[in-house]
Amino acid sequence: MGTMHRGFHKYASMISGALGERIQLDVQLNAQVEAGASLRGSEYFSVGNRDFVGICIRLALVEALFEEEKPFVILDDPFVNLDDTRVDNVKRLLHRLGEEYQVLYLVCHSSRAE
Repeated sequence: MGTMHRGFHKYASMISGALGERIQLDVQLNAQVEAGASLRGSEYFSVGNRDFVGICIRLALVEALFEEEKPFVILDDPFVNLDDTRVDNVKRLLHRLGEEYQVLYLVCHSSRAE
């Protein structure tokens, strides 16, 4: 789980900054966000935040499962619910991922293209 947590927080911080640092994962990879003095489950998240958390979990899982091999990563328009700031951050993340993995990024709208 340590590798998953590190990978998740790395990707979450790259995409969403401070919010990524406030999100916790349990052993079943359910996300909770710190809100005041309590933790709130994923039902508290907006659709965009659920998508953001999901992609960070998947990227962290790829990193944790394939330590020596580098698989290709297929992304089929996973960022449709993100706001413009996060989309810009995700584009930078995709360029960094492309240095380590072969990335196939499929989009339906030109605003999401590289």
